[in-house]
Amino acid sequence: MAHDRAFRSNSFGISATIAFAFVMPNSRYLVYFIFIILLKLSISSKFTKPG
Repeated sequence: MAHDRAFRSNSFGISATIAFAFVMPNSRYLVYFIFIILLKLSISSKFTKPG
């Protein structure tokens, strides 16, 4: 349950960040920030997969 709650909060944070990036499309820092978040999520998902 804790992992599910963390995943939902992470997906919400990503959605909010992407929405904010659409509001401010000229911000290259936000695009870089989204890339880092997605990279961290892909790395963490590899460690949390069963097996």
